[in-house]
Amino acid sequence: MENNKILVLAGPTGVGKSTIINSLIERYDVTLPLCFTTRKKRDNDDEIYVFVDQESFSMYEKNNTFFFITGKDNHKYGFANLNNDSDKPIIIATSYENAIRLKNLNENTIIITLMYKDIMRELPERIKNRNENVADYQNRIQYDIGDYNNFNEIASLSSLIVCTSLYTIEEMNNIVANYLSDNNIIKKLENRVLKK
Repeated sequence: MENNKILVLAGPTGVGKSTIINSLIERYDVTLPLCFTTRKKRDNDDEIYVFVDQESFSMYEKNNTFFFITGKDNHKYGFANLNNDSDKPIIIATSYENAIRLKNLNENTIIITLMYKDIMRELPERIKNRNENVADYQNRIQYDIGDYNNFNEIASLSSLIVCTSLYTIEEMNNIVANYLSDNNIIKKLENRVLKK
């Protein structure tokens, strides 16, 4: 994995990481690694997750299935290894803390930092829409607010910082996509026409 270019969208819950990733996948030649997790499935989960129990996750971990593991306690996430021959950037959404870890593991990591204008006001609103139980809701708020302590370090490592509160979804998607394509970090998907 050390030769692969990793594109990380770093930020707190609900800041727009998945929205931007979904937009990039539709328009650009990127690879999204499969993510195994031990947490419970939510109603709005993407198809990128493989939900497993703790025992299965541990077995995959022992078999070196993952190139990167995040999470604590019973909510672990493991990003599955990919074919190292691919020159497509690997795209991952994660916290500031984990983005810093990825940058330390792989110098080819490019970080785009997403932030709220007012995390104390906006974060609880966004998490409420996730339909999590009370304990998960409180843990998520506590983690994300604590993760903001890493902002100065992540900012110094970032190629781009976007305050998503200031933009519409379309504007936010375009800011990130234009930055990445203008700097030759990602390439547009070719129009593939099937021949008879």
